[in-house]
Amino acid sequence: MIVFLVEEESMCVALRELLPKIFPDWKEKEDWRCIPHEGKADLENSVPRKLRGWRTPGDRFVILRDQDESDCLDVKRHLVNLCKEADRPDILIRIPCRELEAWFLGDLPAIARAYDAPSIIRKGGKKRFRDTDAVSRPSDVLYEWTGVRKKIDRARRISTQMDVDKNLSPSFNVFVSGLRAYVSG
Repeated sequence: MIVFLVEEESMCVALRELLPKIFPDWKEKEDWRCIPHEGKADLENSVPRKLRGWRTPGDRFVILRDQDESDCLDVKRHLVNLCKEADRPDILIRIPCRELEAWFLGDLPAIARAYDAPSIIRKGGKKRFRDTDAVSRPSDVLYEWTGVRKKIDRARRISTQMDVDKNLSPSFNVFVSGLRAYVSG
């Protein structure tokens, strides 16, 4: 089983929609499970404890934590060190750059379909959005475009519409390719 340790519930909501598109045969609670946390501090505090205490043979872990305004390499280095402290250096760590919502911005047609708003494709075509991972505060952009404040609601609606093979977010593509390699390796 692959166990995802994630920063917040909206990441689990997105994974419930995205993982069957990446691994069509996977079933939640059989092949994977997601454990949400109450933000990055809660996630980081729980990683060593969960990794040390997990006793199911063969289970492997993936950690997802937003970059936010931090340096991506520093965030990953810190998480790697937490895994080493727990004597589990074999963990896949992925950092959505800047936030999970940048992954959604990488699939403008999905956002447009989710909200029946074709104009979103035109808005997203501006130079500012060409590198979705560089967009500052993508959650604010999505709120502006959709009028929906709740991250969980946006995650559910947009991820349902996403095409995992046509996403323009570099960090999303690194997540997908890394996860495929991790699972097959």
